[in-house]
Amino acid sequence: MPDPAIREFFAERKEAWLKKTVKPSMAQEKVEELKKECEVKFSYEVWLPDAAKKAQGLAITTHPSKFTHSSTGIGLRNIKNSTFVSPIIYQGVYKPDGFLRAGNVSTQVDLTGNGAYLDLHLERLLLLEMSDGASLIEHIKNDTDLAKNFLSIESCEYDDMKSSFLSLDTSSKEVATSSKIKQVFFPVDTGYHQLSLLTNSGLLYELRKRVGYSKEVNEIRKLRKDNQYSEVGYPEIKNLTEIGFGGANPQNISALNVKSNGKASLLLSVPPQLEVRTVHFPKHDFFKESVRYWDGFDAFKKLHGIFTAGVDSVIPQKNLRSGRDARIDDLLDIVIGKMWAIRGMPDSQINMNHIRLPAFQKLWLLNDEVSVKQREQSEEWLDEVIAGIIGWILHGYQTVIKKPVVLAGEERNYIHTLVSARKEALR
Repeated sequence: MPDPAIREFFAERKEAWLKKTVKPSMAQEKVEELKKECEVKFSYEVWLPDAAKKAQGLAITTHPSKFTHSSTGIGLRNIKNSTFVSPIIYQGVYKPDGFLRAGNVSTQVDLTGNGAYLDLHLERLLLLEMSDGASLIEHIKNDTDLAKNFLSIESCEYDDMKSSFLSLDTSSKEVATSSKIKQVFFPVDTGYHQLSLLTNSGLLYELRKRVGYSKEVNEIRKLRKDNQYSEVGYPEIKNLTEIGFGGANPQNISALNVKSNGKASLLLSVPPQLEVRTVHFPKHDFFKESVRYWDGFDAFKKLHGIFTAGVDSVIPQKNLRSGRDARIDDLLDIVIGKMWAIRGMPDSQINMNHIRLPAFQKLWLLNDEVSVKQREQSEEWLDEVIAGIIGWILHGYQTVIKKPVVLAGEERNYIHTLVSARKEALR
């Protein structure tokens, strides 16, 4: 009797075939016919010779060369055209070294060769683990009783079946590459190795599965699209790139490529997007480093027009005074806006070791918990900030305007009154 793993494999294949073939609307008589057909189709006498025929044009591999160049392969035509590339089987050894590589991720081996014969189920059968821990293909290699009993059928000789199935495993044969596979020189000690770069298809499609393209996730995604409830969610990674292999014929590449409909996912791999800093924390003086006089050019220019209008102006004095107040408010808004921009800076961008600000400016600009509390509990620092703002307005006016009006003490005191009226906005 075959190993339980083999019996389970064929039971699953029968169940899957019936599920796909039998329709709910079919008559019971038709269903019974299909069940009988299924038993024949998946009997050892029928299935094994067909699988052995397919195996002769295929090879088990972990790194199919067709992912690198579709003209390469393992067929007789490839040998004739010098495009033959040995099917490599390398699954690596696990090491906790932090690298995404063969051995550190559990992946499927792949099948490559004649696209018409690609069958992942055949590969799965040969790699099934038997009751003793060895795979079926290892049993076939060693001519065990299990292998002989399984492959001994009336329609084929055991040796022929063995030869066909073992042709899938070419790991012991001489390695060959092709000029179609681009070569790279890899330095080793004082010399170098010339390497042909191949794709680990198992890793490629394990990545696609993990980023949300497994059968289970696709079913949940469909529920979401149809606005239906699902008890479980699914991960979704943005900014993925999709790459196709084989075009309309993914079977020309490999079996895993067919299983994934010829598509693989690539994670975003670009340098980090560094945020351009438009705001810098001042080191010595906020009013010299953070707010430029030219930021208030329009307000200073309009303010100068008001100062030079005089009492004989056709513009009513009431309008001139309200215009003066509005322009001073505009200048104060510039300072307040810059204040909040600096307070909004993340702590990681503020290096206190390089800051030599006056104490009142540190208290005013830092937005940590201690500074916020001190600002709420004291008033003295506000007087110094107001004096700094008035100085910035007066110096700015004299700098921006070519022939500024000389402001008397009365005008300076009035500016002080206007700024002080908005001191809570500075807290």
